[in-house]
Amino acid sequence: MEQAHERNTAETELPDIFTYLDYRKYLRDLCEAKKRVQPHFSYRYLSQKVQIKSAGFFSWVLQGKRNISDRLVLELARFFKMNKAQTAYFEGLVTFNQANTHDERKHAFEKLLTMRRGAVKQVDEDQIDFYRKWYYSALRELLPIIAVTDDNIAQVGTILSPAVKPAQVREALSVLERLGMARRDENGIYKRTDAILSSRENVPFVALHDFQISSMELAIAALDGFEKNERELSTVTMSIDDDAYLRIVEQTAMFRAAIMEIARSVKRPTRVMQLNMQLFPLSVQNRDIRK
Repeated sequence: MEQAHERNTAETELPDIFTYLDYRKYLRDLCEAKKRVQPHFSYRYLSQKVQIKSAGFFSWVLQGKRNISDRLVLELARFFKMNKAQTAYFEGLVTFNQANTHDERKHAFEKLLTMRRGAVKQVDEDQIDFYRKWYYSALRELLPIIAVTDDNIAQVGTILSPAVKPAQVREALSVLERLGMARRDENGIYKRTDAILSSRENVPFVALHDFQISSMELAIAALDGFEKNERELSTVTMSIDDDAYLRIVEQTAMFRAAIMEIARSVKRPTRVMQLNMQLFPLSVQNRDIRK
């Protein structure tokens, strides 16, 4: 009886799928939990049960070297005894992680949000909104410059460029408060805190992509929206190899860190600026047409 109780206790410690945004990580954690409950459990045993011919295929999936099919999604759901809601979430998770385009990932992620639970769902909705809407981060950086209160929200919206509506400012302030990135002092003035989103790993990458897209759109608008002495836009087209690419990425990271140190050293900021850095291919790789 005592042994059965221990087994039941261990079963209740299986990972909660609704807290995951990476199905590979979920499967790794789920398999580790299963091993604690069933010592005979192994990837080979699992592969046999879900009719995977190659014993190494499941390891490749967990390493990100292979994707899983719709059939295997359902086989895994049956093997791990997922209920209807868990199975639907698992299917959505696989679709999200294996999507080929940003729009597909975005659509899949928004469907996942509707299935997530309570506080976890709210945090993810706040995070995706923070990055999807450029003025959230801009407003956070504006807080040390002007005294933002609930009484001057309309004016605050006109200071941002492009201007945003009072309702958007109010919504942004609410999200910043929930994320711990802003707080109201005893006088009702919103203050920026030192808090940041916990880590890049915990921020859905689809939200980061949305932020990058909106930032590039703002850069286009800045060409006509600001005088040349108020902006610095430049481009470089070059031919490089893989080693040079890695060195440029390293230098870019160092430059970004140096810029952030300059920004942190400013005691009395006067305006909010956006710095974009993009490095991307203009030709495909491994197409040697030289004789």
